[in-house]
Amino acid sequence: MDDKYKFSYIKHFDEAFVCFPEKLMQNNFSIDKVEKLNFKFNDISKNKYVEQLDTNYTLFINQKYINYRQHFEILFKIFTEMNLKDVYIKLHPKEDKNVVTKNINACLEEYPNLNVKIIHNLDSTPIEDIIYNCKFKKIVGLTSSALLYCNELIKDIDIISVAEEYRRMCLDEENNVNKRELKLFEKEYRNFLKISNVKQFGGGTEEARTKVKTK
Repeated sequence: MDDKYKFSYIKHFDEAFVCFPEKLMQNNFSIDKVEKLNFKFNDISKNKYVEQLDTNYTLFINQKYINYRQHFEILFKIFTEMNLKDVYIKLHPKEDKNVVTKNINACLEEYPNLNVKIIHNLDSTPIEDIIYNCKFKKIVGLTSSALLYCNELIKDIDIISVAEEYRRMCLDEENNVNKRELKLFEKEYRNFLKISNVKQFGGGTEEARTKVKTK
């Protein structure tokens, strides 16, 4: 590898295959040739469990940045602020479902009116497949790239990032969040804000950008 790329992002590419070239070019990448990729899904998912999901639930796309107990304590506070009642949580395939379930159940004891279910039997199913075939009315996440293109799959979806409110709660000393873990989340959040126009719960996108300085 060229020495100049060891400690920084690669800014020039000969060719790129991307779904949203306009987003890429906003960030000062130099690309000689751009090929746009388009989403194509079967109307019926190959996984039979997809059609069994209740589309009246809110879908939350999970990402773990801090320890699970703190993570779900903060998320459930946010869900309550948003007046969410029924929520599916889609885990990353690498997450340990048993560990997650244990922490969710422990945190839910303080939220008897919140109905949270982990999506089972769909660990290897792409989130895009679930979004396209289930047609949820509301999708919530932190900094998942799926939030950027949900509306490319289905037009009438309410897409919300709770990253700004999550960050605010992580900064609250009462929550005692590990500073190194918080720093990683803030880095991902800055990158997300550079290319995202997804609305933020607890503050608009522009307000969020002023709080989290993009570099």
